[in-house]
Amino acid sequence: MRRKRLISFLAMVVMVLGAQSMALAQSSNNWALTGQPCIDGCAGMIVDRRHATVTQLPDGRVLIVGGVRTNNVDFSNNSGAGVFFASAELYDPTTGVFSSTGSLTSGARALHAAALLSNGKVLVTGGFNNSGSLASAELYDPATGTFAPTAAMGTARSQHTATLLGNGLVLVAGGYAAGPLNTAELYNPTTGTFAPTLKPMSDARNTHTATRLLNGRVLVTGGYGAAGTLSSAEVFNPLTSSFTGAGAMGATRGSHTATLLSSGNILVAGGNGRPVGGDVDGPLASVEIYGPATNAFTASGTLDPPCPPTAACASMARQWQTSTLLSNGQVLVAGGNQNASGHWDIQSNYIGFSVLYDPATTGSTLTGTEVFVRSMAGASRLSTGKVLVAGGAGNASAELFCPAGQAPVLAPIGDKSVAEHPSEPLTFGVEASACSDVGVSFSAIDLPRGAQFGAIEGPPFFSWTPEFGQAGTYYVTFQAHTENGSDSRTIAITVTQATDGAGHAIADHDGDGIPDDRDNCPDVANPDQSDLDGDGIGDVCDPSPLGPTFVGIVSTTSTVSRPAAPSGFAPGESILITASVTFTPIFDSGGAPIPYFVVKPTQYNLIFVVDGVAGADRIPEGPPLFLADPALLPADSPVKSDLALISGTAQTFTTVVDLTDWYTSLTLGRHSVSFDYVNFGKDPNAQPNGACAAPDCIAPIWMGTIPGPTQTITLRDMGGALNDVEPLVNQIQGLNISKGLKNSLIAKVRAARSAAQRGDVSAACGTMQAFINEVQAQKNKGLTFAQADALIKSANEIRGLLACS
Repeated sequence: MRRKRLISFLAMVVMVLGAQSMALAQSSNNWALTGQPCIDGCAGMIVDRRHATVTQLPDGRVLIVGGVRTNNVDFSNNSGAGVFFASAELYDPTTGVFSSTGSLTSGARALHAAALLSNGKVLVTGGFNNSGSLASAELYDPATGTFAPTAAMGTARSQHTATLLGNGLVLVAGGYAAGPLNTAELYNPTTGTFAPTLKPMSDARNTHTATRLLNGRVLVTGGYGAAGTLSSAEVFNPLTSSFTGAGAMGATRGSHTATLLSSGNILVAGGNGRPVGGDVDGPLASVEIYGPATNAFTASGTLDPPCPPTAACASMARQWQTSTLLSNGQVLVAGGNQNASGHWDIQSNYIGFSVLYDPATTGSTLTGTEVFVRSMAGASRLSTGKVLVAGGAGNASAELFCPAGQAPVLAPIGDKSVAEHPSEPLTFGVEASACSDVGVSFSAIDLPRGAQFGAIEGPPFFSWTPEFGQAGTYYVTFQAHTENGSDSRTIAITVTQATDGAGHAIADHDGDGIPDDRDNCPDVANPDQSDLDGDGIGDVCDPSPLGPTFVGIVSTTSTVSRPAAPSGFAPGESILITASVTFTPIFDSGGAPIPYFVVKPTQYNLIFVVDGVAGADRIPEGPPLFLADPALLPADSPVKSDLALISGTAQTFTTVVDLTDWYTSLTLGRHSVSFDYVNFGKDPNAQPNGACAAPDCIAPIWMGTIPGPTQTITLRDMGGALNDVEPLVNQIQGLNISKGLKNSLIAKVRAARSAAQRGDVSAACGTMQAFINEVQAQKNKGLTFAQADALIKSANEIRGLLACS
């Protein structure tokens, strides 16, 4: 009977390190200490710090920078007696250990802001120490573990925000110097300089939040103004470099949290301020949701979990807490304090109860008690699905929160997965992080000949001493299993035969152990030199590895879903592409069918090509493939085979892909979209000569890449365009120009708005172009050059949002 095999999509299709997990039985939420031993038997960071920045690096490590002492003895305050830190440390989720890294070169600080740049470096801006608020900024380079100065901000500020924009710039907004600030600056990593935004915020504010929306804009909420806590909110538009008003929150609040949900809405929770109908500031339990589509906030429950009628329940109101989106869509709200004052130097009334807020039900549940109470801490969701909460007022401890039902996550330990030549031993271990002390079992699939995997003591180890003739790249899948689920990770193990048996160097460009002068595919590693059709071209680089028999037997079609509005897709709207692949039977010379297996098309073996360029900016992880002969599976099998047998009749398979899952930053405008189906299949048992490496084999091989048809999609931000019309009208109204010209220009702008509201994008674009033409004609006549250029700039921004051609 043919065996059933579990093979990673990523290992088979893109041949890279991949991990999959699936949740099974549920368990309770879990808090556990992490880090090195510290005072009083806790575990945590090297330095006890609060008001530090916490930034997750691209490699999964977490960078913690600066802060102020938290040991309940050396209180920091505005009198200049605080102990501030310039030091930084890294948390490694694979080891659970904090280690020292570089220190800030321009001074210790807390209440600063940090942003991960597109190049992987971290920008640290401003902050506060015993000398007051700071203007200095530095860059941390993970490759060297050091900080280096960059240009200073135009304004000293602390308790501000720093937000990476889609264009790679960083928005630094608000903060505190001699008082709350309404100014904002943009940092350009290319030039290493700051420049003010075109317009400041309407309200001066500090201890506010700034959250990047899915449409690329940034929502700024609340904070402390000159007269106290604020309910106002503003939206920054990178295209205009300016802020516009958003609907006000129901409560005033500062030192609160704002979390981007998977829906694209923003969850605003807690803080210090006045509740709806109240007149005194204090810690808040209220929750509000901001919807970008409506530009407004709605009340959405509280952080207080349900309380039994006969019980006395403590309020979960809090400020200076952390808020983290979990992989299941819920939000973990941890730590904080319940002081009446919201001042940053609060040193009492810390909270040790965390809650889970569920946006789907607008309800909260207790998660269990954190090991230590804390306030003003930092948090980061790790690649394992756990949440790291570190430091804060009260202690230097660090804890990991693991959601109920979280499956284990495998991680390799050690780095010996590449051998320079045969006979060099290869050894590395694998370990699994689990949420509690549950048993973990391990297994391995596709071990190379002679390799061993098992545990003598501690974590299991892979060990192998390859022989000559075993050069090449091997993909071994390791699996971990617990009561909560399983995880698998495919690791590429490479043996590069750089010398022959006598120690002489050989020319082997792809490092597969086959000299270039004898390699049937010299640029792509293929140590087995498989060549099914015998044409002298190795299967892995042969566009038709199974020969002319299989040319033209696969065809594809596709359709695109209708957008919600006839004018096109809006930013954040799902773009569903239905891809169909048809497989045609083949026959021998006598008319008998030649059966062959194919891997059914899914979104994970389609390569999308947008505007002529293949490769997404995000690759969602797919489930494992289950490869088995479908005819040999029981009819009631809960798992269906991902293989299909094509025999005497054609078969068509269809899959639906949301393009926005793979391309998260599609720009406004028109895009051409096509896909290539990466075809695996053709069980060797189905070959005409009947040859097969083993009687039970199902070893899919590459059958080629089939290009699909091209579709055209259009992205338009109609709401953004309509929102920008009235500011343009106001801009015209403010000009000192003739009344006739002013009325003519305003009439065109409002006619364009009316056309856009009707969904007639063509008319709206044409009218805005007519506006620009009139402005151009009035240059140095009814309009100065500066006036005309400013109007054309604003009009082109609206045309860009409309995706005019």
